[in-house]
Amino acid sequence: MARMRLLGASIMARSSRRGCGRAIVACLAWLCLPSITWSDDYGDPGADRLVHAFDFNERDKGNLERIPKFWRRFGGAGFPRYARGEMDFTEGHDAAPSFRLRSEGKNIAYRYAGTEIPVDDASNYLVVGWIRTERMVQARAAISAYYLDRDGLPIANTQRFGQLIGPSDEPDPWREVRVFLAAGPADAKWIGVTVWVVHPDVWDTGPQPRRAIARKDVSAGVLVDDINIYRLPRISLSATSLGNVFGPESDASLLAEVTDLDTEGLSAGVVIFDVDGGVVRSVGIPVLDRESSTPTIIDVEGLPNGLFTARLRVETPRGMLAVQTLRFASLRTDVGRSANGGRGFGIELSVLDRSDPKTELTLLDGLKVGTVKIPIWSGASHVPDLMDTVQSTDELLYELLESRVDVTGVFAGPPADLVRAAGAYPRPLLAMLSGDPDVWREHLVRVFAPYASVFRSWQIGRDADPRVIGNPNLTRAIEQIRGEIEKLITAPHLTIPASFSLEPANPAPPADALSFALDTAIAPSAIKSYVDDFNARGVPIREAYIL
Repeated sequence: MARMRLLGASIMARSSRRGCGRAIVACLAWLCLPSITWSDDYGDPGADRLVHAFDFNERDKGNLERIPKFWRRFGGAGFPRYARGEMDFTEGHDAAPSFRLRSEGKNIAYRYAGTEIPVDDASNYLVVGWIRTERMVQARAAISAYYLDRDGLPIANTQRFGQLIGPSDEPDPWREVRVFLAAGPADAKWIGVTVWVVHPDVWDTGPQPRRAIARKDVSAGVLVDDINIYRLPRISLSATSLGNVFGPESDASLLAEVTDLDTEGLSAGVVIFDVDGGVVRSVGIPVLDRESSTPTIIDVEGLPNGLFTARLRVETPRGMLAVQTLRFASLRTDVGRSANGGRGFGIELSVLDRSDPKTELTLLDGLKVGTVKIPIWSGASHVPDLMDTVQSTDELLYELLESRVDVTGVFAGPPADLVRAAGAYPRPLLAMLSGDPDVWREHLVRVFAPYASVFRSWQIGRDADPRVIGNPNLTRAIEQIRGEIEKLITAPHLTIPASFSLEPANPAPPADALSFALDTAIAPSAIKSYVDDFNARGVPIREAYIL
């Protein structure tokens, strides 16, 4: 997935009062979808909810400049002065004029720095704009929106982006972009808008192939037109339990609230779905004004164990206006543990999507798992390793040990510190492990010193990781890491991921066990023959994960 190096958290240093600062702050917020969403299927908000409109038709209003009123060029590293924007009086979305940005091989952005879009803390906001790309191959266009304080400065952590717009073969060259802004902080006074044309060095910061050529569009540009800002009701849907997990002792209820400056014609309700999409509960929610706003309590006590989705909908006679969804788990009934301790059921914790340790403990305890796989090295620059969060993981690990749960440590990738140090070209896990141990030894010692007795097995690579399965560096990597671990503990148990889709290696890599991921391509009747083939190579199959 492409990751934006653009703003996300804040678009400028707070100490700067000129432009948008010297640099754009890297952020992960681009990967996080807002819980309140807007869809093309929903009704038009209507003219009564229109706060401001940019149609760029400003000649009759006295603006004779080539730049729209109150729009400023974004400066700083990577955004040179010669990349300019200008009004285009020949083309537009509904009608000319429009605002044209020419990249000329470099990034370019313009931001609206005026104070004509006031905000109210009882409202959410939706920005809808239209973009048409020109000669664009490598570059991408985007619209972002954010809150400004009383000094006209962007407020940190409020910027949100619409989708990236690239080349298109569609008959209609104009494409709609939508940006949702949740209700702003107390010091928010206005809304700011920025239009971007950026090259891969900004919008794609993922690992690049070795010797990759940085390509740019020397004449790409965009036309931007009809940017409208609408006011929406402020809506909120939350759970009363930590991590949205309702255990046997917790209060099982949801809190829903809808607030608007004008409640006439609005209706709202919460529908709860089970994992199969069936409706298990439906509750009407009042739409209140700011003075009388109070959450509606939705009781979910009677739900069985399982995963559920609650959806809060706000509608007008024209159609749906806003939706917020919330996933929660019900573990109200003790599922019990099997006679053998539940060793046949396990969970692999995600590298990128982790909850706080207390939430994970609640889920793991409620599910009565017998085995857990926990990532040790993340393999990602923006995701901390296990030892980077040692205070918060101590309780998780030792509670699992006390519950007699088998814990496997997973080297999901190189240590996060090494990935960050490598920049755009980090070494893959097996290339690193098969190289000089001095590079990664200290990161191994950091884990084994406090936690050697907690982990029963150590897995090289995540389950079904194609970069590990069948890799020619695998044997060397196993030998190297085993040699280093044996300096710290006696007889380490090493597991590697494997696949039934590949012939077993002969001779087999010197691991102690294999961990398989079964997908629908493997017929159940064929599993035994696959297992027999692998066991004949002398490496026992330790576990299988069903995808």
